[in-house]
Amino acid sequence: MTQDALTRRFLENRNGLFSYLLALSGDPAVAEEVFQEIGVTVLRESARGAEPADPEAWLRGVARHRLADHYRAEKRKHSREVGFAGFADVVEQAFAEHPPSAADPGEILRLRECLDQLAPRARAIVDARYRDDQCLDEIAEDLGWTTNSVKVALSRARKALGECIARRRLSTG
Repeated sequence: MTQDALTRRFLENRNGLFSYLLALSGDPAVAEEVFQEIGVTVLRESARGAEPADPEAWLRGVARHRLADHYRAEKRKHSREVGFAGFADVVEQAFAEHPPSAADPGEILRLRECLDQLAPRARAIVDARYRDDQCLDEIAEDLGWTTNSVKVALSRARKALGECIARRRLSTG
């Protein structure tokens, strides 16, 4: 991949990458700051001749690492990095399976709206797992459920979120 090709891929995917950062951080200012750092990394790595096999996945990986670096540097580790690794994995999987279009910066808004529409129990389980970074066994114990029941409930919640987001994409054109 030439320097121009890697930079072009970054620019083509900028809205999706920014949405990814916004999903992870929940803060537009932080997302913008980290996005700028990623731009510098892209330029440096493209000048070195970097040729990632999957540029979109590579960009998301750089984004995740730069955001974690940001929180460490800002001494916000406790407030934002609690559960960050697990949450980052979920957002990574969601973006890998359902990448937002390059022209659609509203993807994060759809996700937030759909999270708000989950049934209270489903939302509590999703929050416990991904926001609070609880393991399945802990959630099961808190609810008096089996671990397998928690897995099924999380699977159904993720499916509901995916369907809700798809419906919202269709309704907004």
